Amino acid sequence: VTVKPMLRLASVTDATYEQYNGEEIKTDLTLRAIEVTSSDAYNLVKDGKYYIADTLDKIDGGYQITRRIEHLELLATMTWNKANSVNAYYITVSDHDKRMRYVKSNRFVGVVWDSAFPSGDIVTFHTSLNFLYFRKDDITNVNDWKTWLGSNPLYADYILATPTTEAVSSENAKKLLSLKSHSTSTYISQTEDTEGVMAIEYPTSELTSKALTGYVKSEKNGILLEEFLCGQTTAGTYSVSATVDANEKVTYAWT
Repeated sequence: VTVKPMLRLASVTDATYEQYNGEEIKTDLTLRAIEVTSSDAYNLVKDGKYYIADTLDKIDGGYQITRRIEHLELLATMTWNKANSVNAYYITVSDHDKRMRYVKSNRFVGVVWDSAFPSGDIVTFHTSLNFLYFRKDDITNVNDWKTWLGSNPLYADYILATPTTEAVSSENAKKLLSLKSHSTSTYISQTEDTEGVMAIEYPTSELTSKALTGYVKSEKNGILLEEFLCGQTTAGTYSVSATVDANEKVTYAWT
């Protein structure tokens, strides 16, 4: 027989009370971010860096995603053209923010094109023509480029001119709505095989008698990389964020 006695305050009169033992909530949501400069209309700041990012927003009765980043899978079947002067291949992209000429890719370095065509294996926008270019000097014609795409999955992320919203599935919404803070800590972490920037805004109320404290810590291979402490004693919405590298786990804890 295993006996597990529970101590509780005399003021707790509910005989059914049980200490919170933790709950694991997993979703299949994907949010993205792109680093910009302070002069752009950023919506996330971390360690002096500025980002435009998708957000998961709580609304009446549920959640919605605000998409500020377009994720585009590049396929050989798309209408590809070759640039006249260099070995670069492009498609037309209509809905991107011309003020913010930033693009990310899994196989090419994103470059802001200011004057001369950038060199190297790069991806860049020609904003006046709405062209998304991929330069690869060892591929000399469109057919070879399409063949390369067939065996090298490629994507690009870029900033939308007009953010869009999308509903969160009822299954994910139910999970998210069940996420609450419990004593002593609530932990929120992202999967370890992603990279990007994470932030959380935590609304609070009735904090007149107890301070809200929290930390963000990131670990890689079991080594603590970063820790951020904060303390609040009044109701409000408080934000903490952390930059996330591949194979790094970030945990948010609020007490």
